[in-house]
Amino acid sequence: MSTVKLLISDTSLSKVPEQIKRINDTKLSGFHARIGKVSEDNRSKIALYLNYRIGGSGGKQRNYLLGYHGERDLKEVRKEVESLKGRIAAGEDVYETKRIAQRELFIEDNSPTLAKLANEFLTRYVDVNRKDPKEVRRMFVKDVLPTVGEMKLKDITRRDVIEKVLDPITDRSSGTQANKTLSILKQMFDFGVDRDLLQGNPITTVKRKYWRL
Repeated sequence: MSTVKLLISDTSLSKVPEQIKRINDTKLSGFHARIGKVSEDNRSKIALYLNYRIGGSGGKQRNYLLGYHGERDLKEVRKEVESLKGRIAAGEDVYETKRIAQRELFIEDNSPTLAKLANEFLTRYVDVNRKDPKEVRRMFVKDVLPTVGEMKLKDITRRDVIEKVLDPITDRSSGTQANKTLSILKQMFDFGVDRDLLQGNPITTVKRKYWRL
C-alpha cells in the first residue's frame, strides 16, 4: 500500500493517483484518509480516520472512523479531530465511548417488548433446561404477560415489576409463588442482557420476600 503525507483537503482528495491508498495529514497527527477501490462512476470512496493509542506507546491501537469524504465537511472533520485528540490526551478511549453509545442507541431504537423476550426465554432456555416448563409458562400467562407483556424492555423498571407483578401475587397470599416468579424473571432479564436486548437487569437487586417499596 502506497502512503503519502499531505494536507488532507478537498483539493488533495479530489485527484488521488491510483497507486496512493493512504494519505497522512501533515498537521494533525493520526488523522488520515484511506482510498478505496475505484467504483463504476470512476471514483474512489475515501474514508477518514483518526489513529491513536490508548494507554501510551504500548497501549491498544484504535482507528476511529470519522466519516467519508464528500459526505462530511472537512473543516468540521478537522475540528472534530482536534476535539477527539484533546479527549484522548485526557485519557478517554473515544473509540470505546462511541461503540457504547452506538450499542445503547441500537437497543433504544430496537427495544422489543417483554413478551418477545419472554417467548425467546421460554423457548430457548426454559423448555431446554427446566423439568417443569409448563409450570413456568403458566406463570407468565397468569401473572406476567397480562400486566407488563407489552412494555418495551428499555422502559421497564424495578418498580414496574414489583408493583405490577409481585405485589398482586402477594396480595392473594401467595408468597411462595411470588418468590418463584421473582427468580424466573431475574433469569429472564439476565438472558436478555446476554443477548444485547437490554442494558442491564432491572430487578437484580430485588430480594426475595423484600420487594415491597
